[in-house]
Amino acid sequence: MEVGHVKNSEQCAASVTTARIFWALALLHLALWTISPQISQPNATLDTVEMVLWGHEWQWGYYKHPPLPAWICEASVAMLGPVLWPLHLASQLLVVLCFWAVWRLAKQFLEPWPALAAAMLLEACTYYHYSSIDLNNNLPAKACWAVAVLAFYGCATENRKRHWFALGAAIGLGLLSKYDAALLALTMIGFAAVHPRIRAVWKTPGPYLALATATVIVLPHLVWLFQHDFLTLQYVRNRSAAPAHWLGHITHPIQFLVMQLAAVSAMLLLCVPLLGWRWKLKPLVGEERFQRTFVLVVVLGPLAIALLASALTGAKLRSAWGSPMFTYLGLCLLTVFQSIGSELSFRRVTWGSAGVGVSFAILLTLTHWISPHVRGRAARVHFPGRELAIEVERRWDAVTDAPL
Repeated sequence: MEVGHVKNSEQCAASVTTARIFWALALLHLALWTISPQISQPNATLDTVEMVLWGHEWQWGYYKHPPLPAWICEASVAMLGPVLWPLHLASQLLVVLCFWAVWRLAKQFLEPWPALAAAMLLEACTYYHYSSIDLNNNLPAKACWAVAVLAFYGCATENRKRHWFALGAAIGLGLLSKYDAALLALTMIGFAAVHPRIRAVWKTPGPYLALATATVIVLPHLVWLFQHDFLTLQYVRNRSAAPAHWLGHITHPIQFLVMQLAAVSAMLLLCVPLLGWRWKLKPLVGEERFQRTFVLVVVLGPLAIALLASALTGAKLRSAWGSPMFTYLGLCLLTVFQSIGSELSFRRVTWGSAGVGVSFAILLTLTHWISPHVRGRAARVHFPGRELAIEVERRWDAVTDAPL
């Protein structure tokens, strides 16, 4: 009894410590990645500018994408004015939401320090640092994806209405961000239909509550699609179009997979102190087996569907389309493979991952400050935005008294 009591006390202490560290690192990420683009970019990125312009109209859809990120940008401008820092802050709040969802789920799978490491490994993924400064459709899509997976695990293990409602809301909002949420939804439906442990949920109100919630959220956008000749789907088709050739059915899925491996390569390297160079499957019993199956399905299922679709159609998949698929990769690796690391190793990987995030924030700042002088030409964010705006207003005022 004494040994068990001591172990429980140590786990409680570790849980408190790791919770404090998580929130400290989350706030550090939030601050760094809000400040870095603010002080190094005189203008918003092109995607963010596009979202702001779209958002002025408060439409249920736009010619490229569903409307949620444009609404977020317009809400920011409406409440705080045409300034950049709230847009940078909104971007990073969405990223931190992904970290939080992974951490919450990881705490149910792993001990406190491995759970913290599983979440902080995202700092080493390019989708969660360098490319997160663009407030575009990918960011809310990733956040909704992360919350949907967390909610789905609650559905599978507890089958409570609040979990199903959260799942439906996350999938619905995800579809209002980007259509790749459908890949996750299809994966979840297939898993719930096939796995014997959770197949019985179809006899309960839960799945239908989730479906109804998602439908209510997405229905106005579906009406908009019908009214506008499915513009967004045409855009997706054009973006994925490639010259018709049988070889594309082979090369395009491989290219997409290689791009995704490049995006997560730093995460894989950081796992070496924890898993070694020759990864071995972890011996699992009871609940751990279901957890392994669950995390493998939600990580690999959407990726497999995307690769299969590309192989069948020859469509060329864009790298950013895979950005939400690897949110739970760190948790997947630490759940599936046997750890050779001690608690100290997990501590070091946690701080090492945070260090990667800090390094990229500094690199981004220095790049925007120095590169125009080294390359001899400015980056896309360095156009004279304020001067152009003043000149446009001057010319407008010269010909009319009407507001611009």
